[in-house]
Amino acid sequence: MDKIQKEDPENIYYPLCKETFEDTNVFYHGSNENYSENIEKNGFIRGSRPYDPDKLKEFAEICNEIDDSGLVDLDHYAKTDYAKRVDKFHRYDLTIGSHYLRTSIENITFTTDYWEAMRFSLKQGGETIRAAVGLAKAVCELLPDWKGKINNQLKEKAENSTKEILDLYKKIFDEHVPCIYVARLDSDLDNYSKPDYGKPSSERKDVETKRDIPKESILARVVYPNSISKQGIEDLGNIDDMGINVPLPWKKDEWERYRKDPDNALGTRG
Repeated sequence: MDKIQKEDPENIYYPLCKETFEDTNVFYHGSNENYSENIEKNGFIRGSRPYDPDKLKEFAEICNEIDDSGLVDLDHYAKTDYAKRVDKFHRYDLTIGSHYLRTSIENITFTTDYWEAMRFSLKQGGETIRAAVGLAKAVCELLPDWKGKINNQLKEKAENSTKEILDLYKKIFDEHVPCIYVARLDSDLDNYSKPDYGKPSSERKDVETKRDIPKESILARVVYPNSISKQGIEDLGNIDDMGINVPLPWKKDEWERYRKDPDNALGTRG
């Protein structure tokens, strides 16, 4: 297995060879390098997660109580600081309080799009831990606003549960190091195809594996020890919007031209 360090936080060029890029059995998974020891020892194991699902479900139920009590009714047109705190609550509650938590425990998701995996690798601790920590922080920020409005029993449950979530997962969140795993999956896992870069990322093909992926399937770990810079994140957004301009080492000039002049990405204006 190759281990590739990308020290430059602006460098989002595809890091492997053209043959790997064009291999229709190669998939990518955005992760956290702090999970690498376990992944590279055991492979990708369905049901193996760096969090306790029962504790997150308990926290989700408390947040549902808060929602049902009317404390976080959302005014989509409000721009106050309080409205922003409420919006943050709902943003993260969509992950923790939805079917996502169940499916994320059951399956492992890979994508044919390297840059989509890169986007997911930026989620501190992974999709679920990022949402759990974000939601716990949102509840902590809102508790003073609810003084005199929230009943004591719900307040105590919210305080205890948010403290537990932050004690368990904030360190993982804070120490996150983005990495991307490159794996060759068996062609009989699902019907899939290489992404069409003329389409938005939402139309490219992901696969949810229904069985464990052995460590022997892993080709490489790509690590961003300095994370991704604001410029790199902006470039990722441009790839998503345009769908056709991807930073490939063998097309570097084309990509650099796009970064300088997005409206003339194909060089049609000379």
